[in-house]
Parts: sequence; structure tokens; C-alpha cells
Amino acid sequence: MNQDRLRALVSQIVQIGPEAAVLPLPRRFKITPLRLLNEEVMGPAIDFFKEHAKRESCTTSMLRSLNECQDLSDYFKQQGTSFSTLRMMQIRARHEYTNAPIFTVAPGLKGMLKETGLKGNIPAKFFTGPFRTSYLEFDPAEDRRVLAMSKTEPADLVEGVFFQEQVLDTPPPMPQHQREILELDPHKPVRVIDVAFTYSPINSADKAIQGAPLVLGDRMSYIQIYVQDELEPIAELLERSIQFAASDPLGMESVGAENVEAFKESLRTNFSKLTKILFYMHVERKAQVHQTPAKELEERILAVGDKKKPKLQRMLNRVYDRIVVGPMTYIPLADRLAPGEKIKGRKATHYRSSYFAIRWNGSGQAKVPELTKIKESIINEDQLKVRPEREYEIR
Repeated sequence: MNQDRLRALVSQIVQIGPEAAVLPLPRRFKITPLRLLNEEVMGPAIDFFKEHAKRESCTTSMLRSLNECQDLSDYFKQQGTSFSTLRMMQIRARHEYTNAPIFTVAPGLKGMLKETGLKGNIPAKFFTGPFRTSYLEFDPAEDRRVLAMSKTEPADLVEGVFFQEQVLDTPPPMPQHQREILELDPHKPVRVIDVAFTYSPINSADKAIQGAPLVLGDRMSYIQIYVQDELEPIAELLERSIQFAASDPLGMESVGAENVEAFKESLRTNFSKLTKILFYMHVERKAQVHQTPAKELEERILAVGDKKKPKLQRMLNRVYDRIVVGPMTYIPLADRLAPGEKIKGRKATHYRSSYFAIRWNGSGQAKVPELTKIKESIINEDQLKVRPEREYEIR
């Protein structure tokens, strides 16, 4: 790596305002100095990563291919680059070079999904992204600082998740005991899913970014999932994948033996959010709004004179294009009921939460599972003095 060029890029990154740190990781690393720094780190492998991005390769396919390129393999060994870092480089490159979308969960949808349950028998076939390569943001960037100061959110705030899929003819080579843990047939096709949760740097305790510009924060929590039986209950598949990830010494090097249980619990929490979002997007395919402030600002920059360009360029570092999913507002179930009276021998009027479940359509061997969202319902509604307002019904 060219040290002079690196110093020049770092100098430019320092000048990026701290407000850019609230942007989701895939957008932060599209800011020109960060993108160039990332390419500098790739060095002679940049075309290699671009090619694998074009193929939408999973990280395992990329690593196998890299191992066959002696020059590139030697380069990263000399740089001391770990397999974990190479995986993260591939995930970022695949998103960047395929110009993949960012889907952002609307505030109302976040509230709705908190009150929405999951049936444990939903098949793995529904655990799939809107595209083979995408990023799902758990909250709009403009809410990030408020969330960081909230006592209801963990200290390490999860921004969202890279979700990338590839189908392979057979599972990648691995020791037999690992194959047995994952219950993989070495002769059958497999859907490989790279999942990387990203953490906001704005309140991170990560020592790696102490003293450095926050916008450089790029910490991820990575796990790979293998799907061969698309009808297997998703709860079983995810739990087996979590247990496998926690038993992998190489994968746990950065976590530390003392933090394995916390790592597993964090994955369960994040997978619960991710699964509900994916299921909602499957059921409510049209509940999306495209927002393109970055694209519109780029067009303005091309149209104005040189004197106005610097100010607009700085503004560009604070916005991003996204597809907002779900309703903007949501009334919590506890706030929807009008006063009611308790009748002896009967439970008080209350809402039964909505939940995702499977309904089977067809008959005999032609039956197929269909994912559906069962709406919330009012139990003992006849006890209410005043009926709940219908505008509170939110799909």
C-alpha cells in the first residue's frame, strides 16, 4: 500500500463531519475518501473482488477462489489479513459493486414488529431477502443518535444487516464433524446465506476506533447459514447455525471465550428482528417507498457552478438513497382499548397480538405452505363501553 496516498486519504476522512457517522455502513463507505481507502486496502485484488461481486459470490466461494490465486493469496498473507477481514471485504464489495439497495424499517413498522409474534414452524424457504444482495437497516439514520442515548437500546447499537445469498451445487469442503453439526448432505445443492450485522460507531466502546474518525467504524458480527431443506422450521435452522458459529474457534477469535454466551444471545435477538422484517416484506410486498435524496443531490451538483459544488458535496455526506418499508406510525396495542368493565368469571378485554404463521393451501401432495400475518384481535370486545376506533387498525 502506498503510505503517502493512505495519509492523504486519512486527512480527507478527518474532514468529513461527524454527522456522517449515523449513516448505515454501506452508505458510509460510499463516501469518496472511504471508498478510495477501501480500494487501497484491496490493493491488487480490487478487480478480483469486483468480479466476485458481479457473480454475487458468497464469501466461501470467494475464499476458495482466492486460495487458487497464488499472487493474491501471498499478498494478503504478507499484509497479515485474516480470513474474517477478507469475508468482510467481500461482503462490502459485493454490496458496493452490485449497487445493491438499502431497505430501511420505518418507525411504525419497528413498533408493529415488536408486538408481532412468530410461529416456530415457518419453513426456511421464507428466510430469504428481497434480492440476492441487499442491506436491511433497522432504523432510519436520522433516529440513530436518539436511539444511542436511549436506555432501552444496548450500548452497541446495531444499524442493520448485510443479507447475501448464493446457491451452490454442493456444500463447501469442511471437516466431517462440522458437516454433521450442520446436518449437510455433501452431495446436494445448498443455499448459502452470508449475514453480517453492522454496529453504529457513534456510541461504540470498540477500542479499534478510539481516536479515529467515527465514520471509519466498520465492526460487524458475522454468521453463515446453510439451507438444504427449505421446509425445515426456521427456528431449528437458525439455532443450529448459532450453535455452530459459537463452536468455531476461528470465528470466535475476535469474540473471546468469555463472551461466547453473550454473542449467541445477541445473534438470537438480531435474528428475531431480521426474520420478522423478511417475513413482513414477503407478506406486504407493496408497502415500500423509494427515497432518493443522494441521487437528486448528485444531479444538482452536476448542474451548478464550481463555487456551489463544495457545499453540496458536504451535504451529500449526510444523505442516502433507501427504500422505506412499512408504516411510519403505529399505535401500541395497550393504547388502543377504550375503557371497559370487568365481568366476573371472564378475562378483561385485551388485544391478542398479531403473528406470522403458515397456512397450507391445496390438498394432498399438492399442498404448499403460504406465509401469512394473522392480524391482532380483541378478546371479550363485548365488555367495552366504547368500541375501539377503526383508524387504529394498521396492517
